[in-house]
Amino acid sequence: MSKKTVKIIALIIAALLILGIAGPFAYLVFSVPLDESDLNSGISIDEQIRITSDRINDLEANIKESEKNVKELKAKLEAAESLEDEYIKESGRRFRTMCEKGDTSYLEIIFSAKNIEDLTDRIVTARELADYDKKIMEALKSVKEKISAAETESENALTELQKNKAELAAAKAELDSQKAARQRSRGGQTAK
Repeated sequence: MSKKTVKIIALIIAALLILGIAGPFAYLVFSVPLDESDLNSGISIDEQIRITSDRINDLEANIKESEKNVKELKAKLEAAESLEDEYIKESGRRFRTMCEKGDTSYLEIIFSAKNIEDLTDRIVTARELADYDKKIMEALKSVKEKISAAETESENALTELQKNKAELAAAKAELDSQKAARQRSRGGQTAK
């Protein structure tokens, strides 16, 4: 707002205060509750109970969703660990094969060739084996990263689940106290 608009509003309020008309109106417009308890004091106990019940329902829905998410993450983690085991077994088989056949260097491959065609075949085979080994190692590394990410995500989901459960317990305790307050207020009304 511009300064001119603020001055005009201030003059109108001052005139209304002088005339005594705006006293109660100004109190309603400019009074601000200090905290949530002041807000709740204007709300009926039944309304507070309804609000708390709605919050409990929302928290229970969040908890169900979190539990579902945790189950899915555990399934992903198990699948990734299974895949990791397969890659480890495959690289173990490859390593055993290399040990059984003996350590063969590229120079041995070149010098043991009978002719150019045999040499070309041996080089191609050696390159394919090296590429295969590299792919297995990269896949294993990728799976390990996925496992790490899934574990972190699972831990975060479990933390969120625990937080929601604690919040749910607090909301239920609040609901119980609100119901007790309602019961006391109704008991006080019937005693009169």
